[in-house]
Amino acid sequence: WAHAPYWGMEHQSIIAYGHDFTTNEWGYDYIHLHEMAHEWWGNLLTAKNWADVWIHEGIATYTEALYVENLLGMESYFEFMRNHQPYSPGPSPLAPYEEMTASNAFDFLNPYNRGASVMHTLRYHLGDDQFFELLKRWAYPDPDDLGNEDGRQCRLVNTEDLKIQAEEVTGVDLDPFWSVFFREASFPQLRVTRETEQTSFEWLTEQSVPLDLNVPITINGEEHTVEMVNGFGSISMNFDDDLEIDPNDWILMQDPEVVVGIGDLSISESNNQLMQNYPNPFLENTIIEFYLSKSQNAKVCIFDQLGNQLITFANKYQAKGKHQISFNKGKLPVGVYYYRLISDEGIITKKLQIVD
Repeated sequence: WAHAPYWGMEHQSIIAYGHDFTTNEWGYDYIHLHEMAHEWWGNLLTAKNWADVWIHEGIATYTEALYVENLLGMESYFEFMRNHQPYSPGPSPLAPYEEMTASNAFDFLNPYNRGASVMHTLRYHLGDDQFFELLKRWAYPDPDDLGNEDGRQCRLVNTEDLKIQAEEVTGVDLDPFWSVFFREASFPQLRVTRETEQTSFEWLTEQSVPLDLNVPITINGEEHTVEMVNGFGSISMNFDDDLEIDPNDWILMQDPEVVVGIGDLSISESNNQLMQNYPNPFLENTIIEFYLSKSQNAKVCIFDQLGNQLITFANKYQAKGKHQISFNKGKLPVGVYYYRLISDEGIITKKLQIVD
């Protein structure tokens, strides 16, 4: 490093440094480490446009988290990332498509903390083996030429370039992840619907992207993962089980929206109720349950996304109480559908999904 009258700057081949070797609460000088990280994330790999400045600042900030993990362990890593997670998304995506000036990029994109938080979520999504291999290959694309120091792998990249390379390295379709975490201004949100015997999860995103990011949870303290297919997932659990969503805060998201279903009839018997089908999504068969507050005419109908009525169940006068329908998809293709309880009291609609 070269001494400077300011805190630091990532000049190629040697960093300028003037932070007086100040150690932070984590036991390291963050300016020195951050500027050193820029020799890879900024100088070896350089953003084509300021709109992609997370490549410099987000990954460099995330290397600080990795150093904390190496120095102090995983719990300290999680604490570091919680401290750096942005409270709100701001007015712009992390990596907007349009070109930006440096001033606007640093003012509006939050490339440091938001960029690091997206890297944290990407690590969870890919798993450690693929994630750390990807970091190496982002820096050194040729697996037979890792760690060379003559500068021949210096290159200009943008956010899309890194997605393409990530898919080549990992074999994972990253379109949904990139669309939500890099190209949308808002953070995704989970809608969680708790029923008597199952809980369903749905990703809500700005552009209705079918996000395939699985959700880590605990049920009564036991770890589980909810597999999300095209933005939907479910897990069997009782209504009174203790549920914690993403206990380690892996995922950069809004606070979940938790909807309490009325599968437990002791909660309310004053209105008709339509429960979330289970399992959902499903391959061949699912169960649809509904409750009638009094004897009346009622039926359950399946509709496609254009509102076309496809199937009708139990179209008759039915007794008060809980009813159950076993639904086989038959020849219906993969996709999202709506099912409705249509009765003398009105119409209730919910969504189901058929998958491969």
